[in-house]
Amino acid sequence: MGSSGTAAGKPARVTARYEKGSAGTREVLMVTGAYGRFTTPHDRSRTALLSGASAPTEAQAPVPPKDITPPGSDITVSCQVLTRPGDEDVRVDMPMCAWSDRNTMALVALVTPDGPQPAPESIDLDRLAAMTLQVRSEARQLAG
Repeated sequence: MGSSGTAAGKPARVTARYEKGSAGTREVLMVTGAYGRFTTPHDRSRTALLSGASAPTEAQAPVPPKDITPPGSDITVSCQVLTRPGDEDVRVDMPMCAWSDRNTMALVALVTPDGPQPAPESIDLDRLAAMTLQVRSEARQLAG
């Protein structure tokens, strides 16, 4: 994750990985983020998080970044699908969404490493955007 600007010191970085399901139905949710005091506008921070995810790899974005505000929320997340070659010429799709606010920012990616990969354009980014807001809600805690 690249630097997206802070006003008060260096942000603290965090990562987490969650798995559910079994062979053929497994989903892996990966969260990479930071907390601190951020001054960069939220839309620019979300864009930086998404572009930073593809920078060091051979990834392509068949579904470019788009802003999604899930129903019932006033929070906008930015989502995209990255595709990169995997082992034995198997395509690996990584749908991801990013949020940014004054104190937290994170990239949430959902990978289905087993089983067939749907066409990148058919991946439900609205579902991932809602999951991202759930992660955000659970991850944000008052300092104290």
